[in-house]
Amino acid sequence: MDQRRARQAVNEVERLCRTATDATALHRSVAAAVSTAVPFDRWCAISFDPATALPTGGFHAEGLPMPLMPRLLELEFGDEADVGRLAEVARAERPVLRLSEATGRNPASSPRFRDVLRPAGLPHELRMVHRDGRTPWGAVILFRGTDAPDFTGAEAALLGTLSPRVAEALRRVQLMTRAAEQTGDEPGVVLVEVTDHSVALLTGSPSALQRLDEIEDGTVDGLPFAVTSLARTAHGRRGTARCRLRTRSGRWLTLHAERLPGSTVSLVVEPSRPVDIAALLTDAYRLSERETEVVGLVVRGLSNAEIARALWLSPYTVADHVKNVFEKTGVRSRGELTSRLFFDHYLPRL
Repeated sequence: MDQRRARQAVNEVERLCRTATDATALHRSVAAAVSTAVPFDRWCAISFDPATALPTGGFHAEGLPMPLMPRLLELEFGDEADVGRLAEVARAERPVLRLSEATGRNPASSPRFRDVLRPAGLPHELRMVHRDGRTPWGAVILFRGTDAPDFTGAEAALLGTLSPRVAEALRRVQLMTRAAEQTGDEPGVVLVEVTDHSVALLTGSPSALQRLDEIEDGTVDGLPFAVTSLARTAHGRRGTARCRLRTRSGRWLTLHAERLPGSTVSLVVEPSRPVDIAALLTDAYRLSERETEVVGLVVRGLSNAEIARALWLSPYTVADHVKNVFEKTGVRSRGELTSRLFFDHYLPRL
């Protein structure tokens, strides 16, 4: 690997992460920057719900052929064993995985290699999860064709150094899109049928189908990737699964999937409750438990002295907490904090 190009790629990715305002645009620009040092033939990127490591969107137009996607999702989120699932990479010591290394130089032992990568003519795969600490915010998967060598350990190590930088940017851009005006908060229901090779829409309420249309993601079997992934997860677990995601209009949705008798999975699609949004915002802003309590009281209009009495803290400690909250959320006043957390994220939902 050319070290000069590697340094240039790192510098460019750092610049892109500092100025990112959109997750999909960030994925695409980072891939272009990385390609100068780590060449690849095809690629795809995914955004995660940090609480579940389930996909909430991404970019798939330059990835694997669409006819192979149902089998890939089946292996990724079903109950059939395979190496290097994204959820496993997200928990691993290193957030980067080469398929050849994970299989002990025997990639044919992987169903993903046999059923997806080899038929696609892309036998070499490298996966990187963008992880902030232990919290995953997204991933990129790179592929090389049969006429190219496998990814090297040095190339994997370079991508590993970029993981926390991209994760930080993805975490931040989650908060930069203002939630659009929305009305109606009743849940909608969709029924899908999960088989070995497909996830098929059976029926759904108009509100649920309309909300699914707002999900900015590629499609497989006529449904967003995030939906088919969630359905396969619930079906494979023989139970339930849940994820939160943000639509192109900026609204938060919570999807609950539950396996029904046979091959049917129900999906409840509803605007996220304030407690769900609070959990994601708290994670995104890296607020401590105490800072979260302070934020709630600040938004309700309590003074530092009143917060101190409510939480049995000294006024000086409360002032330190408020200062930390301002720094983490990028605001300069209580009014700006209230606007950022309440009007941007809660009022449109309420």
